[in-house]
Amino acid sequence: MQLDSTPVRRAKGISLTPLIDVVFILLLFFMLSSTFITWRELNVASPADNSDQPPKDLQVIRLTSNQGHFELGGRVYADASKDDLAALVAANPDTVFAIQADAGLHTQALITLLDRLKNAGAAHVSLAEGR
Repeated sequence: MQLDSTPVRRAKGISLTPLIDVVFILLLFFMLSSTFITWRELNVASPADNSDQPPKDLQVIRLTSNQGHFELGGRVYADASKDDLAALVAANPDTVFAIQADAGLHTQALITLLDRLKNAGAAHVSLAEGR
C-alpha cells in the first residue's frame, strides 16, 4: 500500500503591505484635494435689484486703491480699519452703502471692503457702477 507522502500545504496569510499602500494613497488624495478654507457668503444688492422701491439714504464709497484706500463724502480714508467703518455705520445705521470701485482695481480689494463693512454692522451694502 502506497501512502501519500506529499506535505500538506498551509494557506499563506494575506500580506497587509499592499493594503496599507492603498490606504496611504487614498489618505493623501483626500488630504490634497480637500480644502480647509471657510467659505462665507456676502449678500450684495445690485443697483437694479430695488429699482421699484425708493432708495434709502445712499452713501457712495469710492474704492481708490488695492490697499483698501477709499473715499466717502469728500474724506479720504487711508485704510478700511474696523474702527473707522464701525463709526461710519453707527452714524448711519439705515444707510445703503454703495461701493464704486475705480477702474483697474483687483476684485479682492472690493470683496475685502464689502466684508469689512458687513463685519462693522452695515445692513445694506450694494455695488455702484464705476466711472
